[in-house]
Amino acid sequence: PELNWLLITSAVLLLFGVGLRFLSLFTLGKYFASNVALRVNHRLIKNGVYNKIRHPIYLAMLIELTGMIGFSKTPSLFIPWLVMLLVLIRQSQNEDKILLEEFGKVAEDYQKNVPAFIPRIADSERLERD
Repeated sequence: PELNWLLITSAVLLLFGVGLRFLSLFTLGKYFASNVALRVNHRLIKNGVYNKIRHPIYLAMLIELTGMIGFSKTPSLFIPWLVMLLVLIRQSQNEDKILLEEFGKVAEDYQKNVPAFIPRIADSERLERD
């Protein structure tokens, strides 16, 4: 039988997205909130996957949805994907603003050095030193 590369790629994207989401949630631990909220004695999480991406859960959601669109073979679903992208960008900006207000210079440096969604491959060594 012939391999269906669309389904294989979709499965890989979906599994990668789910894995990234769970890794991100595990890294956040008690600091995870489904809505923007600061906990008592909250700290800015900058380790693990958050050393490479500021909003890995949102990236994971987009990757998962891309995989689901591939399974459905319905390209028109990229329209809601784009809407979701815009919503997540706006949400990430709101979160960044709240963290900046709470953590000041530490959050400012973090936001300056760590990209919101797409990791900088070339800067990996510098980020690990910081």
